[in-house]
Amino acid sequence: MNPHDLPGNVVPFSAEAESAVLGSMLLSPDRYDVAGAILEPKHFHDPRNAAIFQAIAVLVVACKAVDIFTVLDQLQKSGSEGSVDLLYLNELAQFSGSAGTVRHYAEIVAERAMMRGLIEAAQKARELATEAGLSVADRLNQCQDLFQQLQAKRGRNDPKAVSEMVAGMLDRIQALADGSMQPGISLALGGDGGIDLTTSTHGTALAIKGAGAAGAINMTTVNGAIILGTVKT
Repeated sequence: MNPHDLPGNVVPFSAEAESAVLGSMLLSPDRYDVAGAILEPKHFHDPRNAAIFQAIAVLVVACKAVDIFTVLDQLQKSGSEGSVDLLYLNELAQFSGSAGTVRHYAEIVAERAMMRGLIEAAQKARELATEAGLSVADRLNQCQDLFQQLQAKRGRNDPKAVSEMVAGMLDRIQALADGSMQPGISLALGGDGGIDLTTSTHGTALAIKGAGAAGAINMTTVNGAIILGTVKT
């Protein structure tokens, strides 16, 4: 069904797309780098799926194994397992696909979340239009704010420069520096980007390579301190 043809009383979401994203990450956790660049837990309509996505994110950032058992354990530790059990996680794990299909399904999940946000904003705008005690200018300003916030959320799902992605990786790099994470980890950005991590007695070195004019980013940790620099390619 075309999302633009949804009946007015139907909440737009895709159970299949949500399942496909989570199932693919359960089988290949490295695909979180693709889905995580597009999605946040709040984008999932099913609360169970939102909790599972968050649990996978926690495990990936901590460089821990990701499977149906570790995800359930993480959900139980955070008290957010709800109605999620091994049977449901195993059902999700049956949905698999390539890195390309993960991006496709993640974009569908994000699109449906945006549509739900649009419906919510429109409902609030309707309430503002009939609310007593507000001037026309106040009504228009508040309605404009609603849709600007929605546009800002959409912008956060646009492709990001490699340099903008560094902040989200600082925890991993610091973990390497203080020894709480094992060296030799290879991370994938997707596309033409790549990350190389090397460790020595002097510290940890990170090289992030991006396509085009973005160049490369070099990050080094020495005695727990993080040093960041850029190199044009």
